[in-house]
Amino acid sequence: MRTKVFFSAAFFALAFTMFHSCSEGGNSGSGNDPIETPPGGEYSEMNFQIYDEDFSQYRGNGVIRLALYNYNLSRSEYIDVGTIANGLGTLTLPASISDWYLYALVNDLPNYISVSPGDVKVADPYFYAISGSNAYCLELRSEDYSENVFYEYFSKSAKISGTDSDEYMIINYNINAGKGWNLLHMNCNRSTNSCNIGAISTKPSGVKWVMEYCGDADSHGGGSNIGPSSSSSTPSGGNSSSSSIGTGSNSSSSSAGNTTGSWCVDHYWEECTNDPDYTASVNACANWEGVLEDSCPANYDKYDINEESINCEINGVCWEQVPVSICAEYNGTPGCTPYEYIGDYCVLHEDRECIPLYYVENNGYSCVNDLEGVVMDSCPAGYDEW
Repeated sequence: MRTKVFFSAAFFALAFTMFHSCSEGGNSGSGNDPIETPPGGEYSEMNFQIYDEDFSQYRGNGVIRLALYNYNLSRSEYIDVGTIANGLGTLTLPASISDWYLYALVNDLPNYISVSPGDVKVADPYFYAISGSNAYCLELRSEDYSENVFYEYFSKSAKISGTDSDEYMIINYNINAGKGWNLLHMNCNRSTNSCNIGAISTKPSGVKWVMEYCGDADSHGGGSNIGPSSSSSTPSGGNSSSSSIGTGSNSSSSSAGNTTGSWCVDHYWEECTNDPDYTASVNACANWEGVLEDSCPANYDKYDINEESINCEINGVCWEQVPVSICAEYNGTPGCTPYEYIGDYCVLHEDRECIPLYYVENNGYSCVNDLEGVVMDSCPAGYDEW
């Protein structure tokens, strides 16, 4: 789990990453802008304004690039799916996605979150604005980060429901997705530390396309000669035809980035690490959602294994083994004592995991009957502890 997410102003942006690694019930928000299709199927959006990070209107030009992870080839692949002209974007997504880019959703959600049918597969897209030699992460969010909209491709119609919670937040899932592309809306309440996630057919008016610099274009599928002052041209590199994404064909132009590097750089969360576990290969770095580069960009959070790490209290939470520089960056207090859970555990011997019993029971489940676990007063040595 990335500590930076909890430190930043975008605290609730983490909630949806739990949908991808562990993912509103209903439509919310006042006022809506129409989109062209309901949940499921092909998706396109025309002449939408793109905003800079400070929410001022962007006036440049470029291309919009889609990135998907190819699980068959163990690499990210790219396809240009739209253009930007004087700050206005046009986006059309491919109607179908190859199985190469899909993974089983049920494997990434806790077993107390219902996924029906259980064999549904999804694809997680990332979007970039490419202008000249620069790449900008594109996301749909409100200015205060309380609302986010995400694209998700489903292999078939599916329903995801249930509640997940921990000491930081409560996430309510009520997703009715159609086959094809869906818009998933995450609406969060900071006062209650809760988020609702559901599929929508209209985009809330407060949610805008926002671009933030996230590195050089060569690390995100190649550059584009559609620059800030040009309004017509074609991409100069990294562009793969729609058939590459749609059918899973192998296209060398769709993979990009260094094959070696001293840093694994996650441009989405603006983090870097030189941990050899992640810099050992392109695939190892991809597991950290990063790309290999020779240096860590300025102003990114740097997890340097050669830097001293300490326990640090930030916003009332004691984080273990945080780099000294990051503790200082977020005005943390060094030397705190981490919270120690005292109570019974639900121990899952097959998975070598321990879950606090109160957490299981508060969510309406039985350790023995539902999780096939054993209640113990301590977590066995070597087991992962929630």
